[in-house]
Amino acid sequence: MLLSILSSAAAAPAKCYVTVTAPSVSSTTVVPSTTVVASTTVVSSTKATTVATTTSAVETKTSSTALPSSTAVPKGQYQFIVLGDSGRTPSKYPSMALNAAAMEKVARANNVGHLVEVGDNFYEDSVAELAANVSYFDAFWKQPFKKDFPTVDQLPWHSLLGNHDYCISPVEQIQYHEAKWRMDNFFWNYTVSLPSGKKIAFLYLDVNLINYGLKLDAKQLKKCPKMQEWFDKFSADPANNWTPQAHLQKIESMLQDAQKNADWIFGFSHQPIGGGVCPEDTANLLPISDLFEKYKAQAFFNGHAHVIGYGKSRTVAHFTSGAGSKQEVECEATNPSQWSLANKGGFILATVKDDDMQVQFYDQEANPVFNNTVKRV
Repeated sequence: MLLSILSSAAAAPAKCYVTVTAPSVSSTTVVPSTTVVASTTVVSSTKATTVATTTSAVETKTSSTALPSSTAVPKGQYQFIVLGDSGRTPSKYPSMALNAAAMEKVARANNVGHLVEVGDNFYEDSVAELAANVSYFDAFWKQPFKKDFPTVDQLPWHSLLGNHDYCISPVEQIQYHEAKWRMDNFFWNYTVSLPSGKKIAFLYLDVNLINYGLKLDAKQLKKCPKMQEWFDKFSADPANNWTPQAHLQKIESMLQDAQKNADWIFGFSHQPIGGGVCPEDTANLLPISDLFEKYKAQAFFNGHAHVIGYGKSRTVAHFTSGAGSKQEVECEATNPSQWSLANKGGFILATVKDDDMQVQFYDQEANPVFNNTVKRV
């Protein structure tokens, strides 16, 4: 299946076009009740992908990844980092190296379970500059963020799709086989269990089709004609239900499951869904925001805007982390309940306990610049 809600695979276009199958079960990490997580905790994951070639084959990959070494940490908490919009040419965007070093410093001082990359993992103009035999995963992920940073290198890297990822190949990212890279499907989820038994649901969403529609407008088509090609390929087979409404139904289904089975619900997408510090261009995504309110999620994380920032809708806290490589004054806090930092790189460290989450923003020098507390309700 192309999506976990769909019943049949898309017909395989030529060359690199493939069909992707989601895992049958979601992954779960259990945080032990001991004070030291590092040497005793193992994260197990199963990822299955189906490659559509002249003859179909199924490969299943199972990996066990030890969490990175750390000093003793308080009982009953889980930490994750959020970074966005990072996949550019490092020599042209010095914030990449600064962010990588800052994340290494912060990760060493804490006990981070995984990192979330909220889309635009790679940019088509940077990829076009590479020699044919150079992998963009190596050039724009391993080299700048992993090679010289051993603590960050050990972190599982959970990823989702941004609009620029469709200008290259979404399925190559889903198919990519590397122990720390995870993008199980267009929509996928991950669960963490705290020692108390409380569960954290991480919902990773591809909202590009909902945002842009089946037929791109002239502006977006000019920016990324390949996105339209992908949408056309995926929607050509009616069995795929590649429609904005089907994707919205998938999101609601994920939220229904999370509400039944988890105590914390966190959503992640590339584009902001409204309610945050960067609300523009989110009109088509407001129904997603309504769903997260309806199912009593506590927080939503996004990139897309090249800033770090915070805002809140009616009950959901919205956190923007899109300053992984390039920074722009795209949006600024407009009232006292919002906050943003532009023209400087940065990222988020979130610390989740049974009843509250501390969200600490860091700039590219690892300076703490803003903190927000989210209460579990």
